[in-house]
Amino acid sequence: LALAPLTRLLEEAHVGLSSLISPVARLYDREDFVEAFADVGPTLEEARDSIAEMLKEASRANVLGQIFAIRDDVLGVYRFDPPRQPSWDDSDDANARVELFWGVIGLVSRLLGVSVEGLTVKVLAHELAHAYTHVGADADGRRWGTTAFQRTDRALLEGLAQYYTCRVLERLGKQAPGAMDAYEKLLPHQPAIYRTHLGWLESHSPEEVRDAMLTIRCRGAGSVAEFEHLLGEARSRRRSR
Repeated sequence: LALAPLTRLLEEAHVGLSSLISPVARLYDREDFVEAFADVGPTLEEARDSIAEMLKEASRANVLGQIFAIRDDVLGVYRFDPPRQPSWDDSDDANARVELFWGVIGLVSRLLGVSVEGLTVKVLAHELAHAYTHVGADADGRRWGTTAFQRTDRALLEGLAQYYTCRVLERLGKQAPGAMDAYEKLLPHQPAIYRTHLGWLESHSPEEVRDAMLTIRCRGAGSVAEFEHLLGEARSRRRSR
């Protein structure tokens, strides 16, 4: 566990030493070099092998796996107050808020080899996407009822948040160049529900996803299967037009 945060530095050192050994070995043709650095060749090889052992040991820790096994919301969380009485409309004040856990973001950014700023933008975009799908009003002023949002399949909620996170980071481009890198490197380590959106990115336009989202919000609590059926209907309507 202590070695795991040093993984990226160890990898860089291992690559550097491995690249250095052969050029240094060729310098042993020079007598003056041998006199000055007689033991440098074996020393470099020993350092490279020691670093390889440390990397092997660090890989056993699986720190990212342990972190995400604790719970899903370890980097940040979207919080809201549940209604005092279950209500399926959108009239309740959810008192929604976003929290970022800077200590974990700092640790995970080192483990992934991404910038702290890039990962912070990624996490913030994800949590704000939850807020957008929940309390963001459509053209008619309607929102997702808090009880319905609370009872919707978690895979659908995370899928929507991840979908809009990806779209937002694509648009940010040069403004936050490390954010998309953080998104892509973090994705394989997250629970499966955080990859629900991948097929939507590949097969559906943003207009279709928005159409399906607005429809399912009006119906109440939703499931992934229902949402994907709505996506299909939205695509059919678009093609007919």
